[in-house]
Amino acid sequence: MSTEAYAIKFIKISEIQLRTQLARSTIYYHIKLGVLPNPIKLGGRASAWLEHEINQVLAARIAGYSDNAIMSLVQQLEKDRPNILPKFFH
Repeated sequence: MSTEAYAIKFIKISEIQLRTQLARSTIYYHIKLGVLPNPIKLGGRASAWLEHEINQVLAARIAGYSDNAIMSLVQQLEKDRPNILPKFFH
């Protein structure tokens, strides 16, 4: 899956809570289950998520994908993270 079409934008857990109406503890439970991607450590105690990853997971949820299909999507999204960097950084 190409990430070139995505502008890199980080969102905090409060934004995920607004979009999903899930409690903070439920979000972390969904991460543990593998149906939401892991956050990216920004340094110190700061973490955030890539907006395009959250958008894709929510779109899959809306489309009625099974939890197993969403787990596969999350694994692929996380696997593709290194490919976000422009080619001149490689």
